[in-house]
Amino acid sequence: MTEFDSSEPGDLSGTVDERIAELDSIATTGQSMTEEWLRRQLDDALSCWASDASLVVIGTESRVDF
Repeated sequence: MTEFDSSEPGDLSGTVDERIAELDSIATTGQSMTEEWLRRQLDDALSCWASDASLVVIGTESRVDF
């Protein structure tokens, strides 16, 4: 299990719009965002994006008549 710096903001969660709002709030309050925290957020966002993209491809391919 990975230990996180308690001074870092919590991980972003929710929809894209909710994550953007959380990130904006973190930036305006001046909370510290370390390189590790930013990398973790990017990894999570890219993972969610890849999963959604796969679902779109699967849905599109399921409609193809052979």
